[in-house]
Amino acid sequence: MGPGLGDPYADRPDQIFRVGALEVNMDRHTVQVGGQGVYFAHREFRLLVALLRAHGRILGRNDLADAIYDDWLEAPWSDAAVRVYVSAVRKKLGAEGWRIQNVLKRGYRLVTEEREGDHG
Repeated sequence: MGPGLGDPYADRPDQIFRVGALEVNMDRHTVQVGGQGVYFAHREFRLLVALLRAHGRILGRNDLADAIYDDWLEAPWSDAAVRVYVSAVRKKLGAEGWRIQNVLKRGYRLVTEEREGDHG
């Protein structure tokens, strides 16, 4: 997803995404949740970045497979594999894992707004 697709982070030279207690630094390939560093494997990191770049839009499983795999047509991916990666990312996000929502029969989205009652 590039600038032509409405990427709200495209013009940010440092490429740091911040949503709630989540901070992702693209240059350093690091993730922090609540100020604590969390290790993300390469494909998990790519999935998280794809959801962040979508800025709340729903991404289908094919979109996520594109993000996870360099060449997903040759990779042994399936809906189950995408679900496994989504689950792993949610778990690593801990208290921020709620942000990744399953939209029935459409895909996944990352909620960028705060939940009612949260005081960020």
